[in-house]
Amino acid sequence: MIDLEQALANILDCIEAIDEIEEVGLDWLAGRTLAQPVLASTNQPPFDNSAMDGYAVAAPLQANSTLEVTARIAAGEVPAPLSHGCARIFTGAVMPAGANAVVMQEQVSRLSETQVRVEVDVDAGANVRNAGEDFSSGQVLIKAGTVMSAIDVALTAAAGRASASVVRRPRVAILATGDELVTPGDALAPGQIYNSNQFFLESYAKTLGAEVVVAEHSGDTLAETKQKLSELAATADIIVTSGGASVGEEDHLKTAIKELGELQLYKIKMKPGKPVLFGRLTSGREVPVLGLPGNPVSTVVTAALLLKPCVEKLAGKAVEKVAHHSVLSTFNRAAAKRREFIRARVEVNEEGVSIAKPYSSQGSGVLSSLGWATHLIDIEAGVEVSVGDELSVIALKDLNLAG
Repeated sequence: MIDLEQALANILDCIEAIDEIEEVGLDWLAGRTLAQPVLASTNQPPFDNSAMDGYAVAAPLQANSTLEVTARIAAGEVPAPLSHGCARIFTGAVMPAGANAVVMQEQVSRLSETQVRVEVDVDAGANVRNAGEDFSSGQVLIKAGTVMSAIDVALTAAAGRASASVVRRPRVAILATGDELVTPGDALAPGQIYNSNQFFLESYAKTLGAEVVVAEHSGDTLAETKQKLSELAATADIIVTSGGASVGEEDHLKTAIKELGELQLYKIKMKPGKPVLFGRLTSGREVPVLGLPGNPVSTVVTAALLLKPCVEKLAGKAVEKVAHHSVLSTFNRAAAKRREFIRARVEVNEEGVSIAKPYSSQGSGVLSSLGWATHLIDIEAGVEVSVGDELSVIALKDLNLAG
């Protein structure tokens, strides 16, 4: 067994970022990795315009000046030059030639339908947004490698771009193994359970921004496992499996990978999640395979700690370091031989201190514990825990496991 950090480093060394680029419209840009910079196609704003509802004037202008209202300019109109007096103008409207400032309507008294009095001194440039003030044509607005946020999408649109070049989404294939697994909705026979892992991995990969090309089930035979892996390798950037990675007579994944390629990693010094394997299929198209344990909690925890960074690297994103937060322990625990990730709920006590309460059952098959938990307590191997000790926790939402 090797430590989690070393295992992840070894896995990521074998993952290559996707170099295929595709053009994507504004509706689908959020969350994608920019392959080429976004350049402005125009100045923003493209013309001098009013920042306020008010009156366009020629400044400087002294307080108590009386002006004739000679025009009315709404946004989207092309105004005639202002030869004298002032023009009623609205936010975003083009400034007329001959005017260089806007007086807010709150600072103007209306004397008649055609005459106003300006109550304040007005300097040139007041309440005017100048052409190119935000950005200029040809300017780099968003650098390549940026993971597009909603603000980045808005900036792309403001730049006059209907689309942008992004890295193709990682293609993930999922294989849940086990003769005992039954599709949800079907009747259970004795000895069978519902196949939750396949649907978790499919949903989780999608939340990470991946495209799930295949998600299916395999029985516990070496021949079927090899056949399924070979089929999945045709379209996937990475194959993710659950189950079949232990050492029982019905666990065939390890052998299948060895016969179809090479096994590069087996077993991680962590709980839950020890029977993790990683390898590469080399017969035909070369594809990495991440084999996760079959117990549901182990599948979830190892996917969060290993699959998530793999998808990030494939997508050309910076691999995010798992964020840890400090809380206080409410329990005692003897030192363990493996690094443990304990499901817990973090709450704030009456003194305003964050405390961690572990779920009553930490079995790797107790999936409901993850629905209850808000965090994973991260306890290193060999560390004893007592009430009041400072603990390190990971929020499930930071792992894309909760809203």
